[in-house]
Amino acid sequence: MPRLLVLCPLLRRRRCLTAFLSLHRGRRLHSSEPSHGGPASPVEMAVGVVVIFTAFLAPSAYVLSHLSQFRRG
Repeated sequence: MPRLLVLCPLLRRRRCLTAFLSLHRGRRLHSSEPSHGGPASPVEMAVGVVVIFTAFLAPSAYVLSHLSQFRRG
């Protein structure tokens, strides 16, 4: 028996469990805004790629350039 059902005796009934965990099938959330009109422009994609690479490569470049300071002993 799952621990959630053991710890909470009120959730032993299936109806209470599905209401608690909101496992209702077939229901979808509706968005109040219309969907985006089209694909991203090449400029937007270039900016996104530059930001992602900068976010990951700048810290690693710093660590590699100062590797002697990070070593012990």
